[in-house]
Amino acid sequence: MKDKMSQAMTIFTGFSRYANIISEIGTVALMIMIFREVIWRYLLNRPSVFSVEISEYIMIFITFMCAGWVLHKNAHVSMTVLTDRLPERTKIRLDIVTSLITMGVCSVIIWKGFIGAVTAFLGHYRSASLIEFPLWISYSFIPLGMAILFLQYIVRIRENILRLKDLSKVQKGR
Repeated sequence: MKDKMSQAMTIFTGFSRYANIISEIGTVALMIMIFREVIWRYLLNRPSVFSVEISEYIMIFITFMCAGWVLHKNAHVSMTVLTDRLPERTKIRLDIVTSLITMGVCSVIIWKGFIGAVTAFLGHYRSASLIEFPLWISYSFIPLGMAILFLQYIVRIRENILRLKDLSKVQKGR
């Protein structure tokens, strides 16, 4: 059981890692597209019709796809003025509680985002621009990214529970 749980946690973290790699590729693509647009617009006086819109979709993709990896690296912005003063066990318990609350928020965003993406797909919604981009694609980035973040919170909670167990062993060993 313990080995299968570790494998699942490794898989969940792998999802986060691969989504982050893809978002890094998206960042490079965004930089190239913006560079290209600057050259074409200001030097050649031939702006594109797609750069701004596609850039917006890529930025949504980048934001949501890397959220799980950022959590894995513990790099999300946090306010620790109060929690730094708490005992280690209390900090860990508080982190578990806030992780559970955040998983609840992720669940709502996954649910509503999925409904929005399916509605856009079934309704053949397209952007109101010259390229008429299918909106279900960009709408699906949100629930997908939140699902990856949700899985990474499962990993975080498990790691915190193991840390609590280790602290208990240390305290009993004294």
